[in-house]
Amino acid sequence: MLRDYLDRYYPVGKTNCAESALLAVNDCYDLKLSKECIRMMGGFGGGCGSGKICGALVGCISALGLMEVETCAHESETIRPKTVEMVRRFEERFGSIDCKEVRVPYLNDPRRCADVVLGALDILGELLDR
Repeated sequence: MLRDYLDRYYPVGKTNCAESALLAVNDCYDLKLSKECIRMMGGFGGGCGSGKICGALVGCISALGLMEVETCAHESETIRPKTVEMVRRFEERFGSIDCKEVRVPYLNDPRRCADVVLGALDILGELLDR
């Protein structure tokens, strides 16, 4: 379900993996996020521009925070365990959480990292559906 919204943004649009993941969640769950919220994700694409933590994972964790935290993370009983599980499952699926390692199979793919973003969205969807 969540993955059905990605085609609007990635890789066809100008948004990066983090922005695209958050936009897909925004559309699917009608979060009514502002353009500023999406712009805030701009620096997370390409592993924060340095090949570190995957932007798709960051986008999904950001969405998880929006949906699981009412005031602050320390007051949420669900954000930490769901975030830990999100990271664990992403790493199991892709072998790493670092963009520089995750993207290797997709470097010459015209769809870029669409399969990674879809995989992250699938994991997030499963966590949210519980």
